Amino acid sequence: MKYKALHFTILEFASLLLACYLVYSYIMTKFWVANNIIAIAFTIHCIENWLVGNIKFITLIFTGLILYDVYFVFASDVMMTVAKGVDLPLKLLFPAGNGQFGMLGLGDIVIPGLLCSMCIRYDYIQAFLRGKE
Repeated sequence: MKYKALHFTILEFASLLLACYLVYSYIMTKFWVANNIIAIAFTIHCIENWLVGNIKFITLIFTGLILYDVYFVFASDVMMTVAKGVDLPLKLLFPAGNGQFGMLGLGDIVIPGLLCSMCIRYDYIQAFLRGKE
């Protein structure tokens, strides 16, 4: 069996080292800046890579997410309990003084970002098709 060697550019290797350092520093210190950098990286990855090609599915997904958000954020305290209890980079933290932090869940960034991403992809496809005619 023949194995292929991994090929990294210098930039990819530097990015890997930086990512390892950030994850290590977050695990060891729970520092809020490392948390935010990792959370922003997750957010960008989700927005770039989640593709839904059909408007019916997009409508279904966003309708479900709106109903989910309305119920779990406004009708119950589940979201705040989970957000305060889970110690993972699933939220952005902002210092509010006295050792307290304000929180912004990644869903509040990812969902509108996905909608914008899907709209711009649709516009690109339509522009491409118009140029072909």
